[in-house]
Amino acid sequence: MRGQGTIEYLVIIAIVIVISLIVTIVITSIGGDASTTIVSSGHKIGGVTSAISVSEAVLDGEGKGSFKLTNFSGDAVVITRVVVDGADNNNYDSSVIVNSNELFYSFSSSSGSCACEIPGEKKSCSFLVYARNSAGITKTFSMTTIVDCVDDAQASISVPVVNANFCGEDSVVGTELTACGNIEASGNYTLTANLSAEGDCLRVLADDVNILGNNCTVVGNINASGVNERDNGFSAFVLSDINVVGNIVSNGGDGGSGGDINLLNSYALELSASGIGLSYDCTPSCGGDTPGGNGGNVYLLNSQVSSISASGGPALGDGDHAYGGAGGTVILVNSIVSGNISAVASSGYLNMSGGRLEISGASSAVSGTSSVEDYAVGEMGDYTPGMILFYSPCPSFDNIGVLSCGDDGSCDEECS
Repeated sequence: MRGQGTIEYLVIIAIVIVISLIVTIVITSIGGDASTTIVSSGHKIGGVTSAISVSEAVLDGEGKGSFKLTNFSGDAVVITRVVVDGADNNNYDSSVIVNSNELFYSFSSSSGSCACEIPGEKKSCSFLVYARNSAGITKTFSMTTIVDCVDDAQASISVPVVNANFCGEDSVVGTELTACGNIEASGNYTLTANLSAEGDCLRVLADDVNILGNNCTVVGNINASGVNERDNGFSAFVLSDINVVGNIVSNGGDGGSGGDINLLNSYALELSASGIGLSYDCTPSCGGDTPGGNGGNVYLLNSQVSSISASGGPALGDGDHAYGGAGGTVILVNSIVSGNISAVASSGYLNMSGGRLEISGASSAVSGTSSVEDYAVGEMGDYTPGMILFYSPCPSFDNIGVLSCGDDGSCDEECS
């Protein structure tokens, strides 16, 4: 019996040694240079190369192409550079962020084994993707991807492309935009170049402004907010085929309501069309009441953003007109929000209506919480509870995050 116990003890020791060797090998294989390795777990960027993947790549005879980049890391990732079959595409601004989702990027490759001459061919191309995480640590991902040769890379895709080398190829409609600055009159404006600025790049100062992005990129914010006290955000503001590496804003001025943002076939970070509470108590000049502005309206079609806010602003005072702002309206059609949606009523002396969210399209998705709560404190003031509705073609409810409608709101988890 003692001999058997000794054998069992030796077997246990041997197993421990083997496990230790395996752990050492794994750690060694994913270590690398500490300055270029992002240390994390699971699918986060580190030794796990599946944190970044490239797929759905197309390339035409002119050497222009696009590919889909998917981020599985669970962290915000900045794509700074891509090398395709030796061709350096160092045209990605450092602010371009992929928020745990997927985006299409452009690339160029007109020589070498990846060059496309005959549409319909397939090429095996090497990709080097340079990524940086939210902590500022970078890593290079190497992979080989099949590229489809096509007649026209731009015509073959129907989604927004980040920092596209297609910028400016469409015809100009209305006024040409070649630099950051103010837009002071209603009408059509067409981008013909990629623009960049710190803070606001484009400042919209009129209603009924239609910006045709022409597949160009704007690094910086596009701001259509109200200017003066009690001004609303500008209305009928439309942006199409544009990639905004920044925020799109149409908030009210001090005490004003949010405006309108219509985003079509585009990409941006945060969208905000929120009402604003007056920054000071205007008693007695306003009769003891300081109302907040209402949330505005946001419409997305075939677009992707990181978050949306269309909430009301808070009120001050306790008179008959001390009402907080009502929640606005948000409509998503085949669009992705990688964070939260907020269209809630704000606080005041009176009850105020919650917002409204409508979602349709098989590819629509909201990763965060969608909130449309009303503000109900008693019997003072009529109000409408918040509502979330789904319409055909229906999205997958597996792709819709938490729904928050308040105690008497309506979160309809059926699609009509």
